[in-house]
Amino acid sequence: MLFILIIILFFALMRLAVVAANLATKQWLGFNHIAGQHRVSVLIPARNEETNIGRLLHEVQQAELTPELEIAEVLVYDDLSTDSTAEVVQREAEQWSSIRLIRGESLPEGWLGKNHACHRLAAEATGNWLLFLDADVQVAPRFLADAIGFAEQHELHLLSLFPVQIMRSLGEWMVVPLMNWILVSLLPLILIRLNGRSSLSAANGQFMLFRADSYRKNLWHSQVKSHPVEDILICRVMKKHNLKVATLLSGGQVSCRMYSCFGAAMRGFSKNVGQFFSNSLIWMITFLLLTTLLPFVMLFFLPAMTPVALALFLIYFCLALLIRVGVSRLSRQNVFINLILWPLQQIVLLILSVRWLRFRSGGKIEWKGRNV
Repeated sequence: MLFILIIILFFALMRLAVVAANLATKQWLGFNHIAGQHRVSVLIPARNEETNIGRLLHEVQQAELTPELEIAEVLVYDDLSTDSTAEVVQREAEQWSSIRLIRGESLPEGWLGKNHACHRLAAEATGNWLLFLDADVQVAPRFLADAIGFAEQHELHLLSLFPVQIMRSLGEWMVVPLMNWILVSLLPLILIRLNGRSSLSAANGQFMLFRADSYRKNLWHSQVKSHPVEDILICRVMKKHNLKVATLLSGGQVSCRMYSCFGAAMRGFSKNVGQFFSNSLIWMITFLLLTTLLPFVMLFFLPAMTPVALALFLIYFCLALLIRVGVSRLSRQNVFINLILWPLQQIVLLILSVRWLRFRSGGKIEWKGRNV
């Protein structure tokens, strides 16, 4: 028992060190100045997004622009929506000529829907930057200037952002915080930019800003056309091409309510939770053992623990608590809620992992009317 406690304590200490590194290096997108001339194509794949697309287009119109920064066009790909997505976009296009609707086509064999939509959007874009936005994100006026300024300053070919997550139901709070709880406790985000190893990769398809010249040369979405978690894979491929990339947490410029209920959140994360462990079954099981299963088992042995073992467990508990607090601060999430839901979130992680294993072994997950 003492040996097990030392192992989980050491792992918690390493994760806390990663969280502290992300806090110390301030891995949020901040205010950035722009020097060169930039034309940005805002590209939005949309499938059944009638409740979101109009709001996003309004927000994009409110972007703070300068003589050095302009929006070349806003292209929306209607991916065979069965609701009024296309009609909403058309109404907005009547008010702002930069908006253009691209009518979707039947999905070619071997492609997943979003990857094909992004590929088609890029083919129509004319800007020297391509910004892919999910239709459910919300953007503040500085979203474009800060992102372009950072990408320009660091000579990036890709900048991706993890939006501030908006959660309004208990079900969302049980699932959505797990994404950052894993990510920013395992990966110092600054290494994505500073270290060329492709294993040190992370990205979020909700916000992907590409240099257009390298995108057009490589057609990144076509290279991952059949992959359900295209964002992280594109980041890895780009690093293998020795192209500079970076992934940051939103500093408030971009937010998103990813899912509206527990069921939708479970379906969404079931298809990609394995990517946080590089699709390694061994690494996932090890993480689950050290962060969830073994600590829960230890709780039942508390009355029988020696004073030394009890002291080690209390130290572990304090470290795990500090990890929760640090991740919540990095993610701009309510610390109190994440602490209260701590046990439930851990149980949900186990369920997600089992569902991902079924998906990995050949099962199907339906998303917006399609199997992925």
